[in-house]
Amino acid sequence: MPTKVSKKIRSTGQSILLTIPEINPSISITIDGTAITDNTATNAGGVFIQTTTSADLRASVISGNTASGHGGGFSHQSSNVTLENCLVVDNEAGGRGGAVYVNSTPAGVPAVIVNTTFSGNRAGEFGGGYYLNAAEVIVRNSIFWNNQAALGGHNIYKTTNDPDPPGDKILTDSLISTGLGWISGGTWITADNLDPAPDPMCVGSGDYHLKGNSPAIDAANAAYAPDGDIDGDVRPQGAEDDMGADEYVP
Repeated sequence: MPTKVSKKIRSTGQSILLTIPEINPSISITIDGTAITDNTATNAGGVFIQTTTSADLRASVISGNTASGHGGGFSHQSSNVTLENCLVVDNEAGGRGGAVYVNSTPAGVPAVIVNTTFSGNRAGEFGGGYYLNAAEVIVRNSIFWNNQAALGGHNIYKTTNDPDPPGDKILTDSLISTGLGWISGGTWITADNLDPAPDPMCVGSGDYHLKGNSPAIDAANAAYAPDGDIDGDVRPQGAEDDMGADEYVP
């Protein structure tokens, strides 16, 4: 049975550490319907996940967290982590990974990002949205918008280190700019993205629900979309599923 965390977490102290000893690597963690906000730490401002077979973050908000080092929102190491229907916004790292810092994924088991919105995250070095070292990732149906990194990879930064054997880096069906400065490192498999990314037309002022004229509406791939969105609204509401954490409800 997975360990499940389902509550609001708000503090101004250190981040949350979720670690599973190597003597019991089969345990998995699920964080569902949780707000992880306004936390601070040297590294991994909101959550640090390490040494677990898998961790799923679903329908959760990770926002306003700060790390003076790496991983403003959260960091995971030697773990298989999935983000689904999450809102990862306004996190900041003085170093790498404004929102997320990944230091190794198991060989052949990439991190997964599905119908998740990254926006307003900032890094003092590389990877405003997402930073990977010795790690791979698959991104589907997601929004990367207005993330910033001072030294490169505003949306995603990938180092030249790969797991052994190296796997695929896949980015499809998403609203994301992949040009120079936006995605850095490695060779990516891309398809059916809104690229360069147009303004996703969210409500604004911290409200990341889609407006009725958003280009993300009806633009996702149903093969990867979950049955509902971050609010519990059924997908799809229109002709097709929407990109990002929110499904627009007319």
